[in-house]
Amino acid sequence: MQFAKDSFYITLRDRLAQVNPERTITANGVAQPAVLLTSTLDPPSAALPKDCFLLSFGAAETARGFARCCEPLMGIACKIRYSTAGTAVDASDRDRALTALDTELLKIAEPPLGAKMDYTQTPPTDLGQQIFWQRPQLGESVDADATLSRTATLTLFFHCEVSQ
Repeated sequence: MQFAKDSFYITLRDRLAQVNPERTITANGVAQPAVLLTSTLDPPSAALPKDCFLLSFGAAETARGFARCCEPLMGIACKIRYSTAGTAVDASDRDRALTALDTELLKIAEPPLGAKMDYTQTPPTDLGQQIFWQRPQLGESVDADATLSRTATLTLFFHCEVSQ
């Protein structure tokens, strides 16, 4: 399961670097494309960064109809949260900034597949499988503390990694 999550995260991160190379964030002193895993934020209770895509994963489940397969197809829920205060001093462009984030998310999620890789090695090893996912479903925007935010949801699918 970890290979699938890592592969999804790095696929989105690398695609964001192509779609909008200016959307970066500094994490641990290093500038990188603005896609982060919430599990790596330190401390977890700190304010979430703005103008960044934050990925979190739920529990993995066997996809319907695949329970009896020797290598079952698994699905894992993914939430992608992002927020913005806009770029104008008076925050008057928050809606436009959120729309730009929406558009970038939809672009980096296409095509909805990628290679499943083992990133515990350098260089990463191709595991000879694909991961794929649903199109992100954009939730309602939330206006709080001069910030607009949204949570998109999707399901990531992959073959079980038990035999790897």
